[in-house]
Amino acid sequence: MTYLYIKDYSWFYESLTLIQSKYKAPILRKLKSEIYDLVLSNEPKQSLQVMNLEDDKLEDLEIVVGVGVIRYFAEKGYEGVSVKEIYEDIIFDNKNFDPVLIVEKALPTLLRRHSNSIPIYKYIKDYEEPLPEQIEKEIKTELKQFLNKGLINRSRTVNIEHRSVNAIAEEFELARSLEYICFLSEEEINLDELCNFLQTTFNETPNILEIQTRQIATNFRRVVKIYDFLRYKN
Repeated sequence: MTYLYIKDYSWFYESLTLIQSKYKAPILRKLKSEIYDLVLSNEPKQSLQVMNLEDDKLEDLEIVVGVGVIRYFAEKGYEGVSVKEIYEDIIFDNKNFDPVLIVEKALPTLLRRHSNSIPIYKYIKDYEEPLPEQIEKEIKTELKQFLNKGLINRSRTVNIEHRSVNAIAEEFELARSLEYICFLSEEEINLDELCNFLQTTFNETPNILEIQTRQIATNFRRVVKIYDFLRYKN
């Protein structure tokens, strides 16, 4: 074994800083996934967490990822939230989004891109500042405002004998169920039944927001918006 003695190690350490770390592709994909989730939610995931340097719990962590400007990265991350993620969050309540950043960074853009028609009430219910104009003008006060003229006219001619979410789902196939649920009054809708119906439908048909017949996708989104309105409007 050869021993080297030098008086000044600075040149040695400077040389080490020039060496770039290399990571295998699977590790990079994992890190990208984990950090993206954290940027959007600030929720810990397994051993990876986001914390300030002043946090007392910092010394208890085995792995620490430091991001210098957390708020900046969070805001940029929220600009990339998709409309599908919004619908999934309404149905499953599983995204841990920051409602303030959703309202300020995501909803105005998503409304413009999707005909001013996406779920909004889950996020605006606790928003304490004046709402952005793009959101404010989409506030509704009653269920019939979610229906177009064609559905309103059809609701007057359709006879639904058993008027509940579960009864409709059991009696009719999916396309008809989605349409008829839109015809129920607020008093006839049990929110737990509706939530279960939406979760079951989405799990059985994960691509329902993108494909199927146009009317099925449209009415599924409509029912989610009705659920969002009834669950969170107060």
